[in-house]
Amino acid sequence: MADKLKLGMICHIEIPAPNLKKAKSFYSKLFGWDCSRAMGPTYCFWNDGHVGGALDADAKPSKAGTVLVIEVDDIDKKLAAIKKAGGKTVKPKTEIGGGHGHYAYFIDPNGNKLGLHSA
Repeated sequence: MADKLKLGMICHIEIPAPNLKKAKSFYSKLFGWDCSRAMGPTYCFWNDGHVGGALDADAKPSKAGTVLVIEVDDIDKKLAAIKKAGGKTVKPKTEIGGGHGHYAYFIDPNGNKLGLHSA
């Protein structure tokens, strides 16, 4: 990470996770996020190597509002893995057009809507 963050950059993301144990397992298994640093029993920091954030058991999940989009190699394979891990597809793989790849949306086990993107 750079010595100094640029103003306006996303520096931390918090994902509501009333079932913290399930969220830690879900994101670790599917995306390799390390969520081993806890700040109390309801808050766990994660890092994917580029961006960091936390799973917050005290925050309320929502399907409306800001959507985080995660880059993956194969959307169809990832959606199948998400279903197997307790998530649900809400928008299947869809072409963006203009050579910008594909996207899809899913709901995690705590009810949060997130997105996937592939080139």
